[in-house]
Amino acid sequence: MTAASVQSVLPCQPPRVLAGRTDVGARPRLIAVAGVLIVLLAAALRFHHLADASLTHDEAWRVNGMRAGDLDMRRWFPPGQMAVSWALQHLLGSSELLVRLPSAVCGLGAVVLLAWFMSRRLGRAAGVAAAACLAFHPQAIVYSRVVKEFGYEMLLTVVLAWAGSALIERPSRTALRFFTAASIGAMCFGFAPVLVVAAWGPAAWWSLRSARRDDPGLTRRYILAGIVLAGLAVSLYLWWSGCRFRQGIMQYFTTTERAWPPPFHPVESAAWLADRTWALARYVFGVSAVWEPLATVLATLGLLAFIVGASVLWRRWRGFVIFTATLLLIAVIAGFARQWPYGAFRNNTYLAPLAAVYVGCGIVELIRGLPVAPARVLVIGALLVVPAVRAVRAAATLTPDEHLRPVLAEVRPQLQPGDALFVYYATDDAFAYYWPDPEVEALVQPRSDRGLDDRFEARFADLLERNRRVWFLMTHPFGEERVRWRALAERHAALLQHVTSGTADAWCFAPRLGRSADSSG
Repeated sequence: MTAASVQSVLPCQPPRVLAGRTDVGARPRLIAVAGVLIVLLAAALRFHHLADASLTHDEAWRVNGMRAGDLDMRRWFPPGQMAVSWALQHLLGSSELLVRLPSAVCGLGAVVLLAWFMSRRLGRAAGVAAAACLAFHPQAIVYSRVVKEFGYEMLLTVVLAWAGSALIERPSRTALRFFTAASIGAMCFGFAPVLVVAAWGPAAWWSLRSARRDDPGLTRRYILAGIVLAGLAVSLYLWWSGCRFRQGIMQYFTTTERAWPPPFHPVESAAWLADRTWALARYVFGVSAVWEPLATVLATLGLLAFIVGASVLWRRWRGFVIFTATLLLIAVIAGFARQWPYGAFRNNTYLAPLAAVYVGCGIVELIRGLPVAPARVLVIGALLVVPAVRAVRAAATLTPDEHLRPVLAEVRPQLQPGDALFVYYATDDAFAYYWPDPEVEALVQPRSDRGLDDRFEARFADLLERNRRVWFLMTHPFGEERVRWRALAERHAALLQHVTSGTADAWCFAPRLGRSADSSG
């Protein structure tokens, strides 16, 4: 057997695409030490003060629903995540640390697995650079620290990238079983993996052309695996839509809000495309405002590294480029067809590991190709060191600031007989999590009041007439409702005290003296 044939049989061996004899001139030991430091820093950024912040409205809603086994949660959590959360809460409790821990572990696992996978496929330097891009990605950090599906999905994307690349590079029954098993598990634990699995489909069928000559029965197994995965995807969609065929299937393609194919309007379509492109860019380069000088520099250099990485991957790992291009196309179609769960900006976080592959490869190639040492320092500093420094400096603000827990801890001892609580409609779940059995009358504003100032004013005035004081609790405000509704409350009552922490507020109101006299008379 020749050396060339050995290489074709073992495609998972690192081909040293971006590396010379010693990985772009750097010492292997130095690269290994850098990789360990990156993983340790990634762990610190994801686990640092994980339990300090109060649960947000979205987190508390998920925790309360999954603790109660509410099947209505299926729209926001796949069955695998619901089962894990339900089991952990009933076995270990539902503290802030425990409910956020699975997402943080998955977010860190994505960094570690990406480093290992890329090191095997493209060399150690590329693996460390890609892991650094993901480790210091602001959105990847933030969404690994909350009770949502994004931490799971980043890890599952890396797993499916590994399984899919193994299948198309060396089609075999073993690779097909591994890919099928990984796909089934991933789709049970995330919405985005459905798109990732679908994106591997065309490349997998194309790779079958050369493999079926050696194994004629492989075609039948491919067809069977495709039927199983397609059936699971449809079943999960029915699960997500509430198992209502007419509403879940027919309206998916016929809804007037997100019809497919969408009506074409030059201005609106261009605005939609620019909006989506910038949203994706945020998750590729980790910037929040392109007009900030630092963000502009980082975005420009990140785009340059992305383009260079894409050119290298096209030459050396073409199947991965075709896969990511197919995935982006499917994601755009899914976002057009229906906003949730694929169209919202933050739901594109699962693309961050794939973007890290491109940018990481581009960084290594730029370092390798730049002959001047200062230019190499600029690339390393701008694309690796600066994001790390920004992430560390922002460590104190990595968790949301809806600090309802300290607000309630200050309000609770001050309650008096005749007090009442008026709970803002987007505060209800966090309130139920931290104060399930209040000692006084508590009126939870219905969500149907959103944006309706007259309903809020009527409910508040009615509660004020029956009680001596009313504490108005608010977190997660929508629009200008914080300012407007406080002003409406002050039309009927005098403000006695204001307790605040982050974006959580508690205002204590009492009837005005003139109004109290009128009521007593």
